[in-house]
Amino acid sequence: MTREQKHQYWLNHIEAWQASDLSQTEYARRHNLSAKTFNYHKRRHCKTTVETRPVQSVVPVVVETSEVSDVPNTSGITLSMPQGIKVELESGFDTDCLKRLLEVLV
Repeated sequence: MTREQKHQYWLNHIEAWQASDLSQTEYARRHNLSAKTFNYHKRRHCKTTVETRPVQSVVPVVVETSEVSDVPNTSGITLSMPQGIKVELESGFDTDCLKRLLEVLV
């Protein structure tokens, strides 16, 4: 297998794993891959992607509130991000924790 073929082989697995709801270990097990080797190639791919990815910017969001009611707001916030990352926040979440999480994800 050429270097490019090997790269594409692992890239296909990484993308398939990201599209699945499986953990890395479970994905590797189901596809007869070494979990250690899979993780190695995932880290290499992510490092390359970060180095070549365009700089992302923060987009301001304006939240408009409606009239205040006596009914408590029990709904939270769900953030869906690329690569299948999903963050669900319940009402009363820690804003400092969210800020740190978003800094890590960006």
